[in-house]
Amino acid sequence: MQTTLGGTLFVYQGEEIGMRNAPTTWRIEEFKNIETINYWKKNQKLYANDRGQLDHARAVVDMKARDHARTPMQWTATDNAGFCDPACSLGCARWTTSRPSTWRHRRRQTTPNDLSVWQFWQ
Repeated sequence: MQTTLGGTLFVYQGEEIGMRNAPTTWRIEEFKNIETINYWKKNQKLYANDRGQLDHARAVVDMKARDHARTPMQWTATDNAGFCDPACSLGCARWTTSRPSTWRHRRRQTTPNDLSVWQFWQ
């Protein structure tokens, strides 16, 4: 439907290969966006003894956090999605968590596949 509307078509980074949001299994400490961090801290103070409100706050984080758009582009099926070699002895570290390496939407795996999201956008 997007491609039939007037105006300039744009595709978010990763949308062309079917990348999804960060997993809901992320620990709250893995989110880096300051608004998300402050929102969570505020809810922890306000609802320290209300598990239902904290669960709702976590659902909001899982749905609205800006970190979803900041996960690394999924280039390969290796750990860290092709960024920052896990065996690096120089102390290099990724800046944020990527999706698990079992995820099927990888740039190098989807481009030759005729039924991939990538081919749809082509």
